[in-house]
Amino acid sequence: MVHERDTRLIRIEDMVRRLLRRKADTHLANALDKMHAAEVAQIFNRLEVEERSQALSVVSGAKHRASILTECDTHIIRELLDPMANEGVIVLLKELDSDDARY
Repeated sequence: MVHERDTRLIRIEDMVRRLLRRKADTHLANALDKMHAAEVAQIFNRLEVEERSQALSVVSGAKHRASILTECDTHIIRELLDPMANEGVIVLLKELDSDDARY
């Protein structure tokens, strides 16, 4: 039995993929910026590696990107941070609480 919340996240996941394919970065950024970080992280769990990276890159504001990362699984965090320049990682780490930054 699929719950209403699961159905909603599946629809959002489909929308994210569609916007990524169309390279509609502005629309994707608007959608992700309005979502709670935990919901974005749930969607990221279902996206491919390249899709996650592209989606995170359009999220406005280091604070929201950092919040999303704190909700992601450890392997996804590493996957998203590894290709980033050190300066980008530092910006995100400054937005985190010390407990979250240790991951």
